[in-house]
Amino acid sequence: MEEIILEPQEIKMISTERTSLIPTEPKRDPAPIRKKRNRAICGIEIIAAVSLALNMIQAVIIYALQAGPI
Repeated sequence: MEEIILEPQEIKMISTERTSLIPTEPKRDPAPIRKKRNRAICGIEIIAAVSLALNMIQAVIIYALQAGPI
């Protein structure tokens, strides 16, 4: 004699059309993320250029001070 097993109510609520039981996040527009990243990269490039310019000026000043009066 076979035993009758009743399914829990939760199993009946699961849609059979779904391929995965893991919920997926809705697609987000990558444009705001890309804009933030581009702005940050632009800021880093400006800081690097200013730093390079200051280093060059400092090198010229140090060179002139080491040479002494010409």
